[in-house]
Amino acid sequence: MAALLKKYPIESAITITFVVVLLGALIYPLLSHGQQPAGSVQAQLREPPPFSQLQRYPGQTRFSLDSIAQGSTSALFGTAKNGRLAVTFSRAQPMQVNGWAVDGSKEAGGVYVLIDGTTRIPAYYGVDRPDVARVLGAPDARYVGFTATLPSNTFRTAGSHTIGVLVVSSGGSGYYREGAHGTVTFAQ
Repeated sequence: MAALLKKYPIESAITITFVVVLLGALIYPLLSHGQQPAGSVQAQLREPPPFSQLQRYPGQTRFSLDSIAQGSTSALFGTAKNGRLAVTFSRAQPMQVNGWAVDGSKEAGGVYVLIDGTTRIPAYYGVDRPDVARVLGAPDARYVGFTATLPSNTFRTAGSHTIGVLVVSSGGSGYYREGAHGTVTFAQ
């Protein structure tokens, strides 16, 4: 191999680069569990219908707030103790919230992230989540991930705030109100 690199340095470098890029393209989807990289938008991502057009449905459906991130600080809700994250965030920067939601065992019509039970932030819905479809045993529940950016002015006061989810029905005419899923703390 060393002899080939000395004899054909440019061709070897091009071949090695091609192989690395090809392997990365093949391996990344397997390692990412269907999660899209930050800032990535797929054609199927969509916002929920206007909230004023929705009626409240009784009952609940399934969802998960998976993570929250701000700059280089991030936390997984699955690691929260009593629903409280052990990370303090700044109110001066936007935050990214990610998770998944279904209507029964199929794709929902969209998601709103609910802050303190009153502020609704529309989320982009349709992130590829083959892990959720596999766990639910529902192949039609693959594009059920969501991501929402919470603007820096979302949290007007320091201290603890709750984050929950409103799941829009698959038909897009109503929503299921879910309870608070987690609590985050903000510094002054």
